[in-house]
Amino acid sequence: MSIKLIRVEKKEQINAISEVSCKAYYDDPLFSSFFPEISNRMGLKYLFKVGILHALRYGEIYATSDLKGFAAWVPHQKAIMTKWDMIRCHVIRNIIRKAKGRDLKKIFNYDDFVTKKHKEHANFPHWYLHNIAVEPDYQGRGYGSALIREMLLKIDEQNFPCYLETQNKKNIAMYEKFGFKVLEETTVQGTGYALYFMLRPKVL
Repeated sequence: MSIKLIRVEKKEQINAISEVSCKAYYDDPLFSSFFPEISNRMGLKYLFKVGILHALRYGEIYATSDLKGFAAWVPHQKAIMTKWDMIRCHVIRNIIRKAKGRDLKKIFNYDDFVTKKHKEHANFPHWYLHNIAVEPDYQGRGYGSALIREMLLKIDEQNFPCYLETQNKKNIAMYEKFGFKVLEETTVQGTGYALYFMLRPKVL
């Protein structure tokens, strides 16, 4: 099956893929722990929208033409969000109003932890796979592979390595298929959930 991809640039597309992220990670143990109450779980949409807006501003986002899957990439210069970036991406409006105090602290602790590891593992020019998500009903159809392959073609022309983290062990095999290797397996501080940091070296 041929999967058509599009470049995400419009506001309505951003809203749609934010919903995709929410659906994809709705039952994920790590991310659902940020919004443990089912009645408040849609807060995930706003959490992911912050990163999506950041990638739209500074990087590249590709989605399947049916908007059921997407991948957001950010170059190394902007891979780590500053406090000003968060404000510009409406982090206060999109997250703080949705998360309770204890859960909000978990979100920011996670962000600090991931940022620290990012600096440790990739303190050189690279592209960062900030987020990739496919709606549950469309998983297993090759959407994720198509989205990764599209951007890697461009990255290889630039001869940059790629970096990512994933909390889902079953995704490691897919990333390894594209040349990523696990740098570290650890647990997220304060949660006990696993996290894997991966790097794909330059092709040359």
